[in-house]
Amino acid sequence: KKLDLSGNLLSKISLDDLKNLPYLIELNLADNLLQDLDLPNFKSLLAINLRKNNLTKIPSLNITSLRKINLSHNLITLDQNFYKLLLLTDLRLDYCKIGEITKQFQHLKSLEVLGLEFSRAVLNDYSFSNLDRMKELYLSGNSIRSLPKLNLQSLEILNLSHNALTQLDDASFNN
Repeated sequence: KKLDLSGNLLSKISLDDLKNLPYLIELNLADNLLQDLDLPNFKSLLAINLRKNNLTKIPSLNITSLRKINLSHNLITLDQNFYKLLLLTDLRLDYCKIGEITKQFQHLKSLEVLGLEFSRAVLNDYSFSNLDRMKELYLSGNSIRSLPKLNLQSLEILNLSHNALTQLDDASFNN
């Protein structure tokens, strides 16, 4: 139920390569050379690790069962939403080229952990709207100068280390 293909030289994976694994729960493709990814619609896949590849965009993931995705250390920019991943609880985009975060995450109502460390993230008051279950938010190393209103009622861990904060506004920590 787990397949670990990490640390190889894979540059492409097609639907046909993995179509005979319908009961796969966890897929590790970290530390490869993947530039694009076309995965079958796994009905039971809960976690996928795509860390340290050459992905330039977030793969089309029509896997509605996914709970955890690690896309850290890729060349990804955040130019799309995650509409189909409604059960996602853990999303890692550390060391990517995220840029401005507007409302790309707003449909991820189950999201509890979001990693955006050293990802060039630019925040506004709506960056994390509707994320009522968010418990952990990692924003270190983003050159954030001022903290917008986070409005995250369930937040337990907030890492803002190694930014460019010059002052704190009490409105940022209302909840």
